[in-house]
Amino acid sequence: MKNMEKGFKKILALNGSFSGNKGYTFFLLNKIREGVISNDSELEIINLSEKKIKRCIGCNTCQTDAHYLRCIYAEKDDCREIFSKMAEAEVIIYATPIYIFTMSSLMKCFLERLYSTADCSQIRVNDSGLFFHHVSDSITKKPIIPLIVYDNIEKITAENIINYFKIFERFFDSRIIAKLVRNSSKIGGKGINHEQELKFPRIIKIHESFKLAGKEIAVKGYITKKIQKACNQEIIAVPGFKYLKKLKFFKKIVIKKMNEYI
Repeated sequence: MKNMEKGFKKILALNGSFSGNKGYTFFLLNKIREGVISNDSELEIINLSEKKIKRCIGCNTCQTDAHYLRCIYAEKDDCREIFSKMAEAEVIIYATPIYIFTMSSLMKCFLERLYSTADCSQIRVNDSGLFFHHVSDSITKKPIIPLIVYDNIEKITAENIINYFKIFERFFDSRIIAKLVRNSSKIGGKGINHEQELKFPRIIKIHESFKLAGKEIAVKGYITKKIQKACNQEIIAVPGFKYLKKLKFFKKIVIKKMNEYI
């Protein structure tokens, strides 16, 4: 479902990369921010690597009357501050690189802390028709955009995280308004190796597309399929590449070229 009335003025991006503002995930978020702020909206990027985030230990203290919906670490780390910013935001971008076929442990650690924002004793049928417990509407019941970044060229690499956020969307009554999946980050230069960008001119257009994605979030309240496709396109500009890379003889050519470029 699209936001047909207006765009979003207040966007929050959670960066799950351990590289913080030095990584490619941050670089892409910054491109989105350029498009957002050029249209009188704001996008705040929180680098989780710069925050103190304790892991949930499953003690259930947050589910007791004495400590209701309040984690034992509430005064000892930065999660409450981040939850507050999530509640204020109109849309949230969950951005993470892929580590061993899933999201970063930093992002997963943070998401597990959402447990302290939900009353698990209140069972209900949610908007998706699923049995689930109470969730915080102000924190999770809003539009989201997963941004997934990885080095590999294989589409299957991102499937775990894509499916995770599809399930997240249904249980938390969120609404995915776009999926941004950027592969081949290493051979594309990760935004800092301009020599690589000269070898793969398409990457410059891809980065511009991320800026346009930010503009659409601010103006339209969603990202069109056309711009999503432009953001997610293959870096290697070979017609039919996504089919050719399945062929054994072509794989050998790609491996040779990749080893030359990396």
